[in-house]
Amino acid sequence: MTLTGHRAGNPRWSAEERTEYLTLPEDPRYAELAKSIVKDLPPELTEDPMIKAWAIRDWLSKQGTYSLQSKHASASDPTADFLFGDKTGYCVHFAHAATFLLTARCN
Repeated sequence: MTLTGHRAGNPRWSAEERTEYLTLPEDPRYAELAKSIVKDLPPELTEDPMIKAWAIRDWLSKQGTYSLQSKHASASDPTADFLFGDKTGYCVHFAHAATFLLTARCN
């Protein structure tokens, strides 16, 4: 079975579940950044959520720095502080950033 060629999300989700799982923070920078990350994909791949997910994962792995010495915990939005700041953080910062960017581009 291939991971490409499938829609994002679960077709069995109710409208309420889809809204719950795919609602982003109000900060428009998440969608703007996600769009900029995937903009250079070949045209035939731009609608494939798995390809977009791979591009976002690749971008985070190249742009982010893993460190336990992060100072984002006191920010009102620690994920935004990480992603639009120094991009230095630990697993939770990368996981939340990936989730928001993937949601912005793949739903």
